Amino acid sequence: MNTIELPKRIKCWEIMNCNKTECPAYGSEELRCWIISGTQCKDEIQDTFLNKMELCIECKVFKINSATDEQKQETIDFMVKNFKEYYSMFEKVKNELTEQDHLKSQYVSVVSHHLQDSLSTIQFCLKVVLTDLVGSVPEKVREMVSRAESQSIYLLHFVKDLLNLSRVKAVKEMEMKRISLLKIIENVIKQLKPVAAKKSIMLELKDSTHGSSIFANKEAIEQLFINLLVNGIKYTNPDGKVGIEIVEEKCFRIIVWDTGIGIPEVELPHIFDDFYRATNTKQIKEKGTGLGLSIVKQIVSAHKGEIRVESELNKGSKFILILPKGREIRDE
Repeated sequence: MNTIELPKRIKCWEIMNCNKTECPAYGSEELRCWIISGTQCKDEIQDTFLNKMELCIECKVFKINSATDEQKQETIDFMVKNFKEYYSMFEKVKNELTEQDHLKSQYVSVVSHHLQDSLSTIQFCLKVVLTDLVGSVPEKVREMVSRAESQSIYLLHFVKDLLNLSRVKAVKEMEMKRISLLKIIENVIKQLKPVAAKKSIMLELKDSTHGSSIFANKEAIEQLFINLLVNGIKYTNPDGKVGIEIVEEKCFRIIVWDTGIGIPEVELPHIFDDFYRATNTKQIKEKGTGLGLSIVKQIVSAHKGEIRVESELNKGSKFILILPKGREIRDE
């Protein structure tokens, strides 16, 4: 019986007539040069196998030295080991970055809390002056104090939003329980009706859940809908409409819509970024912090949900949320 003679393993520097003695593969007893990092093939210093794989598999040295099944398995095992090491390194770096972000958020939360207390005190003192509780003040002084109060109110809102965002980011896992989604939204609408009434904006609610519950953090879900509705009211012209529609499927699908100024299409991918405000919001007199939708995004992510937006300039916007129902209800 004739036997097939397999090619013998070769030395890369010999078959390639290579004289790069500084190459780590040169003179090595390890004939699988592709597993050696920093080789100097093609007049370039090559990286690890995972990075130079495409180049190596076309090389005749690789083809000859990995001709048998045993040799191929050796290379496969090496690749698997490398992938595992790379994945382990990636996970380690990811965890370290997550922890750093967590610590940063805790720091911002502490600083924001102190700023909020100080700004509240400043605002209170300015209010006392403006209401003449410490005696009448000249008109020019009143005007300056009024401006200072206006700025302190804006800064207080800014710090509150920063505090809310840092709290959401700092919490590794929110405390959750089963709550009525409909009741939360009804309470939020009740809170914001006076705000909407000032602009003659109608708030609408359409529900098809019949009071079904969701496993969530009550305060966070309330904050989520406050932010979305406040945004809708702020960027909707007088006599407009802002509404919420709740649909129960495998998850809850909630649509928060308005008949407002809309968002430029090119800016839609950025609206959930920290401190981002669409360019057309400048036509609105009220100042915004650019953090409201960032908070919304963080809360949705903490509940393993999804959010996207559809918008058309001068016609309005729709924020579509998908929120899982959470844990199954257990019999008590």
